[in-house]
Amino acid sequence: MVQHTIIAADNGKDNITVYTKEPGVVTSAHRSDLNALRQLPEAQKAGIYILIGENKRYIGQAATSVYSRLYQHDKEKDWWNQVIFFGREDGHLDKSQLDYLETVLIKEFRDAGFNLENATQGNSSWIDKISKIHADNIWHITQNVLEEVANIPLFEPSTNEQEKDNVTDHHRDYTLVLADGSIISGKNPTTCYVNLFKHLLKDPKTKDQILSLVTTGGPSSRLLLGTVERFDKSGMRLTSPITPHIHVYSNLSTADKKRVLRRFANQIGLSLTINWD
Repeated sequence: MVQHTIIAADNGKDNITVYTKEPGVVTSAHRSDLNALRQLPEAQKAGIYILIGENKRYIGQAATSVYSRLYQHDKEKDWWNQVIFFGREDGHLDKSQLDYLETVLIKEFRDAGFNLENATQGNSSWIDKISKIHADNIWHITQNVLEEVANIPLFEPSTNEQEKDNVTDHHRDYTLVLADGSIISGKNPTTCYVNLFKHLLKDPKTKDQILSLVTTGGPSSRLLLGTVERFDKSGMRLTSPITPHIHVYSNLSTADKKRVLRRFANQIGLSLTINWD
């Protein structure tokens, strides 16, 4: 089946971009373009939104108009500078689906180690199996668009936060265990993920094998290691430094980091236990 992804940047405001992949729609915008969002049809529909500022996030939902909620947050919260919101192209997300998606995202961002302004775990309401499948599909489309098309690092901490972590600090919640007993740790999945590659490059037993996998240029979700940093069009980083000249692609959700690490471990014959639950 052929899938179509339509990208429509606002001609007057380069910081607003709408990605449509039926039946989902994802919008990325800067806070400075809030007034322009008022005229955007996608912002007048139900959806889930993510306020972004450094390593702080806020997950919210709108039953009728995302813009109305953003307008309120513009008056109440001074820390955010970017927003991503998503929903169905036809605007049909009911309360049970919004509650479910909000809860899923809050957990994802908490698991990734972000500072969330949300005071709760999300709203809980009963959702039937079919509605849950449709909601999961919208979230899957959103993640796919953000990773593969928009290159927006939704689950990427800032470089400053990553630099606070190192491989030898064992007072962490997330670990990777290798067959030789080595324990790689980090305060969130991203730092743990990055620290694994640092460890493999320092280990004489794996260094040459890892170096052979470094591609010339920017890395991707398929070719994880590269010689060039990658950024999205707004300047946000998509990669993390392993050495001054080697970078790893890290613009992945927690679930995708697990999947990618298992694939990578199989590729190089590495026994790896992921303790991120």
